[in-house]
Amino acid sequence: MKRTLYLTGVLTATMLLSLIVNVSNAQNSKKGNGSLPFSIAVSNKSAVSAAAPDTTYFGVLSVRPDINNRHTAANNLLVDYVRETQILARWNGTQNTYIDFWKTHLKKIVLNINNDTTPSAFPKGARLVTFENNLGSVLNVYGSSVELVVIENEELDRYDTADSQTKLYHFGSMQDYINELTVAVDSCKKKGVPVTNGGLTTPLVASLKHYYDTNGKPDSSLWLSQQMGGVSPDSTLWLRTDSLLNAYKTLQLSYVNLHWYEPLKSMNRMTGVLQVLCNYITQQTGKQVITNETGVKDTTPSFVTMLLQQWDSANVKYCLFFDGSGGFGAQSLTSATGVLLPTGVAFRDYIHGPSCGQTIIITPVGPLDICQGSSATLTASSGFSNYLWSNGATTRIISVNAQGNYSVTSNLGNCQAYSTTAVIVNLNALPPKPIITTNISPINVCPSKGVKLTSSPGITYLWNVGDSTTKSIMVYKAGSYTVTITDANGCANTSDPTVVTIQKCNAPTNLRVSGITSARATLSWDTVTCAIGYQYQYRIKGITAWTSVSVTGGSSASRTIYSLSPATIYQWRMLTACKITPDTITSNYANGPEFLTLSVLGAAKTLNADEHNAHAFDATVFPNPATNIASVSVSNISDELRIALTDLSGKVLWHSEKINDRNTNIPVANLARGTYIVMVKDKEHSKILKLVKE
Repeated sequence: MKRTLYLTGVLTATMLLSLIVNVSNAQNSKKGNGSLPFSIAVSNKSAVSAAAPDTTYFGVLSVRPDINNRHTAANNLLVDYVRETQILARWNGTQNTYIDFWKTHLKKIVLNINNDTTPSAFPKGARLVTFENNLGSVLNVYGSSVELVVIENEELDRYDTADSQTKLYHFGSMQDYINELTVAVDSCKKKGVPVTNGGLTTPLVASLKHYYDTNGKPDSSLWLSQQMGGVSPDSTLWLRTDSLLNAYKTLQLSYVNLHWYEPLKSMNRMTGVLQVLCNYITQQTGKQVITNETGVKDTTPSFVTMLLQQWDSANVKYCLFFDGSGGFGAQSLTSATGVLLPTGVAFRDYIHGPSCGQTIIITPVGPLDICQGSSATLTASSGFSNYLWSNGATTRIISVNAQGNYSVTSNLGNCQAYSTTAVIVNLNALPPKPIITTNISPINVCPSKGVKLTSSPGITYLWNVGDSTTKSIMVYKAGSYTVTITDANGCANTSDPTVVTIQKCNAPTNLRVSGITSARATLSWDTVTCAIGYQYQYRIKGITAWTSVSVTGGSSASRTIYSLSPATIYQWRMLTACKITPDTITSNYANGPEFLTLSVLGAAKTLNADEHNAHAFDATVFPNPATNIASVSVSNISDELRIALTDLSGKVLWHSEKINDRNTNIPVANLARGTYIVMVKDKEHSKILKLVKE
């Protein structure tokens, strides 16, 4: 909103009279009519004007202690800008909960910086270094979150008075404040943050009167004295103000800040001095004027309207209005709980248009406390021709997923219908994504072991398996596991998956036989990871039934079997047991090498004479040593013959059964050089021969 009609030139007595008349008439003017239809230059040349903003940003300075009531007030006044304070002596280095509150509720912040609680001296020496460091720390945290930094020291207090108890705000020499402001401007410029001074006050009038007097403008000087109800004759006031204006001109301030309250003294009308002062400040400094503190000292709503008109006509970028029970006789715009008073209605109506007296009710559908990623539905009451929500939406029903203050208006031609109370949607952040920890590595877990999955803290837990709702669960199966936690706000977040893989139950390897005798043999194998036991089976070759034996313990690596038949070929196999309860998990069987038990030594019958004759059972192997083929020659076979070739451990390398020929070839070409055993056996006889492979 912009009102920029100017009258420039010398302020004559006739013009002063015209000004007073126009100011009086402006008391009843409405927003669309503009405020004072001119501004006043303070020299024979046109007033120096800084670049005027396209829009005046209105906000509120609330001094109520309860942040929620201040928030309600800002919402009901329909403003986006608020003033907040950071006292550097109380800065904890990390956060200001009030600033965080306004950020969370999407308000734009004009941040006042005070070095210390009041009254206090302007910092200098080591305290000025501390000031600079603390301000830099605040800017590191909040510099990107604030619209404007105000170095809020009331410059025109009684600086040079020895008694600090008479001070309202700060004390010290004027140069001390300028030094402080210089340091602050440099710090803000480094961070790219706009910065302004703390706020000139009414002693600026003394500087303006001195300007009139020294430039031969008696009519202007008289008008000023009359409008202000007199001007202090204390020369130190204008001297101090002039030194500040000179500093503001030199320093790289973004704006010059002016504090202003009306009506002044006991006057019951607006003075019109404000616009003249704004022109004067701009002329002296070359900078645009803003106010982070202005207000009225009367409960008359029209005074609020006229003061806003004056600021608006002065083309200020920021105008923050006082609200709350405070000093200076300033009056509130809202009640203690943030409900609009008549002055607040006047403030709202000036900014957004006059009220038609019709109320729009906002009805939420569902909760207003929502979680990130969800939305709230707001419905405006029916019966209006058009709607304009504070977020720019134009439908009667809106769905919002951002935290903020939502109000709605309806343009009914020459006036507005308002929602009387803004609806606050709180957006709660999701809890941190939960992290699943495990008691063991979840990769290649043995089947007999469970993995304990534990979630990071939450209020409630829900795992993606079954209906598990505890913080920790045990899992025994391969799969992808997640947990969803909720926090105290009912907001939920889900973990990344934890993948559990179960190791395969492998069969034993490197099966071997040793210690073969006529009645026993030792079976050996390499142990298997994840084994809790084994099972082996053995049988005489050619017999279907197996004899099964269980071996407890995964570290076992051998077993001896007994009561075997001599000179007999045995087959054997074994598997690994990895889990037996609640379900059984085993490997497939792995086959071991066949083996031949030895003949019974020393158990032969006493030889009869005829057993020495040519018809006795006998067997020979030739050639011996052999290279490619060895031949076994047998005499006097009683029934079908069986021949087996083994290594010295008893491992069967070749065998043949049901032989009727007296001569049988044994393939030895692929055998390694060494000594081997040849077992020749029929139903009644057996003979063990030694064969050497060259």
